[in-house]
This record gives sequence, structure tokens and C-alpha cells, in this order.
Amino acid sequence: MLAAARDALTSRTARSYLQPKIAAYAAIERLALDSAARRIELELRLLGEPVPVAVTVEAYRLGQTGAGPTVEIVATSASRPWLAAALRTHVHGRTFPVPPWLAALL
Repeated sequence: MLAAARDALTSRTARSYLQPKIAAYAAIERLALDSAARRIELELRLLGEPVPVAVTVEAYRLGQTGAGPTVEIVATSASRPWLAAALRTHVHGRTFPVPPWLAALL
């Protein structure tokens, strides 16, 4: 129960952190984090599109570099084949910096 409450709070915080970074492309309608499963579900409304798309980070890995904490995207899925292919090409295996406060919650 405590983990679910923590994940709900982290989901809201992560959404606030990520939304400005993708605002030129999409609005985050829903973000749900499951830290125990290392899984993130997103519902995005791409600009100009009437129907939202679903993106799931099926697995992620936390890490650390000299510059600070990171998250590596291990596996993803999406509700649109073209988006799933783009994620495989441009996101799988990539490591992204995250603020220390967010890494502590993931």
C-alpha cells in the first residue's frame, strides 16, 4: 500500500518534470509508474492528433555516471507500429540523465 502511494506521487512528479521537455510534440494525459516492476505507462496526445497514443516503458535500469544519476530504457512498446519502431531505433539502450530527486523515487 505504501509503495502504491509512493508510485502515485512519483507519477505526478515525473509528469510535471517530463511535460515541458516534450511540450513541442505531445501532452502527457496519463503517466503511471510501477517502481517495483520498473515499468512506466504513458498516454500521450500528439499535437494535431485527435486520439492519444499509449507508450509503455516495459523495463528501465537506473545507473550513475560522473555527471549524476541516469535511467536506461531497456524495452518499450507502443499502440502504434510506427511509434514502436521509432522507440526501438531511437530510445532502446539509450541512457538519459535524471535529477537526483527523481532517481531516488524511481
